[in-house]
Amino acid sequence: MRIITNRGYDFGEVSSATQKAIRRADTRLAGYWALELWASGFGNYVWKRLLTVSAEDVWGLITSEIKALHDSYVFVNKTVPAKKP
Repeated sequence: MRIITNRGYDFGEVSSATQKAIRRADTRLAGYWALELWASGFGNYVWKRLLTVSAEDVWGLITSEIKALHDSYVFVNKTVPAKKP
């Protein structure tokens, strides 16, 4: 079964493109692909992927910052319905 994003992209390809763009420091493209995943209902996966990339590439301060951002996001949005991040 193929998972497709809102704009018709293959989920696996978008995930890979996000990670590659981050590693190449292409912030515009990384943001585009991350938002494509997010808008398609894969917000939790975006956080997971950001943590994975940071752990593989720059473990330490950056991973801690992403974890702190995620924790803040969860706290701020704890009363927001899951479909409306």
